[in-house]
Amino acid sequence: MKIRTRKLTLEEQKELVYRSYNYASIIDDIYESVINSVVNNNYCGILAFRNHSEELQFQATKRYCSAITFINNPTKDVQISCVERNPILIFYIDNPCQEAINVTALYNLNLDDDSIIKCIKRDSKNAQYFRFISESVEDFIITECQEAVRWLTRPSKRMQLFAVNERVTDYLEKHQLCKEALDLFKNKYFLNKELCSYDWKIRYVVKEFLSQHNLDLSVKELYFILKKYNTGLKPYLSYEIVDKLLEIDSSDIDDYNIKDSSLLEKYSSSRKCLAVI
Repeated sequence: MKIRTRKLTLEEQKELVYRSYNYASIIDDIYESVINSVVNNNYCGILAFRNHSEELQFQATKRYCSAITFINNPTKDVQISCVERNPILIFYIDNPCQEAINVTALYNLNLDDDSIIKCIKRDSKNAQYFRFISESVEDFIITECQEAVRWLTRPSKRMQLFAVNERVTDYLEKHQLCKEALDLFKNKYFLNKELCSYDWKIRYVVKEFLSQHNLDLSVKELYFILKKYNTGLKPYLSYEIVDKLLEIDSSDIDDYNIKDSSLLEKYSSSRKCLAVI
């Protein structure tokens, strides 16, 4: 099940992204002004959106040129604009165009694996300068330089799974993870009853987790997460999802801010019981 909102007013959309800009990814029919707010006020805000038009790319990189890190295949003009302001950003671009390469003398297209490994061994943060790495470089990071996994800009499925096992929670903010990595995150941490009640790192990233594009939850899993964590999401969920959640437990019906008369009527007995109590 994909998490989506009901039809929200402009004010409700503003409220929701104020709780977490990541929630922009689950809003249907999002207002242009809300999109602009998200990308203007968060350096990785564009990551919340699946489609990156050139207009949105320019909007995101206007204030934070480093936002190009989170854009898949930025246009030629966006590449040039960002590299002119900060030449080191050439390392964060997928398939940089020749015009962008010409702007900077920093870019080296011909580093072999041994050179890359030496560079990362010198400083784990240098991993951020290699958009794509081979399996042999991944082997080196896993066995000898685990800290470098935090700095990868385009981690493969293998490296995502390794990062989740190593509890690199900030991956949820910086990357759209594959389904396999999200399933591992879900089962290892969010649905782990021994961890969920006290682990502050997990509580801190629950909103980023629920906003992931490739996330797929069952109704029972979503119910468990909403019950255990302060997500701020209940009043905004689609009524189709709310209906399924209330079938599990209708005692917290008022938390969902339901405005649909048919749904209220369906669970009216629950509200009457709560009123009596």
